This record gives sequence, C-alpha cells and structure tokens, in this order.
Amino acid sequence: MRNKTTIFLSHSSKDLEKVRNIRNVFEVLNCDALIFYLKCLDDGNPNLEQFIKDEIEARNIFVYCKSANAEASPWVQKELEYIKSLSGKLLYILDIEKDFAVQLISLLSSILEIIKNTRYSSLIRIILQKQYSQLLIT
Repeated sequence: MRNKTTIFLSHSSKDLEKVRNIRNVFEVLNCDALIFYLKCLDDGNPNLEQFIKDEIEARNIFVYCKSANAEASPWVQKELEYIKSLSGKLLYILDIEKDFAVQLISLLSSILEIIKNTRYSSLIRIILQKQYSQLLIT
C-alpha cells in the first residue's frame, strides 16, 4: 500500500471558496489536501505558529494559492517563508487570480507523476479537464 499524498494549501481566508474548489479536485485524486480556516489566527495563541509549522512539515507537497489577499496576509507569508526554509518539500505556486484551471491541470499532472498513479492518470486528466475546468474558472 502506497502512502497517501498529502498537500498543504496555503491561502488567505478571504479566498476560501476558490481554495475549496481546488481542494475538491485534489480529493478526486485521493490526495489529502489540508486547508485551514482558523478564526483564531489573531487571538495571540503562542502555540498556533508551531501548530501550523507542524502541519506543513507533515505534508509532502505545499501549494501556495497566490492572490492579492494571500500576499497581504502575514500568516500566509510566514507559511511561504517557512516552506522555503525546509528541504525535501515540493512547493507549487497557483495564481488563483488568473485562469487557474490550466495551472491546476499542470500542477495535477506533476502530482500524478509523483504519486505514480499510472493506472488512472490519463483517465483522471480527462475527467479533470472536462468536469472541473468550468468549475475552476471564476
């Protein structure tokens, strides 16, 4: 049994709906895509930053959902800087303010290579292109 591919989706909470669509696509691939929607980011909890770092370390892929909101978010920027400081982690940047359906299909193709899901990879690509392209274009 292969290990499940785990993904940390770094995003601004203001972009939550778009990021949920992205997470749903990853779930079709049986990837464990984690998104945080934490209302406690500003509560001053001293353990929160370490908790987020632990979650990043536990994932083998990091996807930065780039947007003006993400660039303005101190938390998202901390996550991005932290992942850059780690070795052995894959970092993908997905600009969700542009036509990110094409970007996402390219990213998914890379992930399919990583998870070696060759039995279904062509079928999944076709399904994603047909079913999710319209969903992802906003």
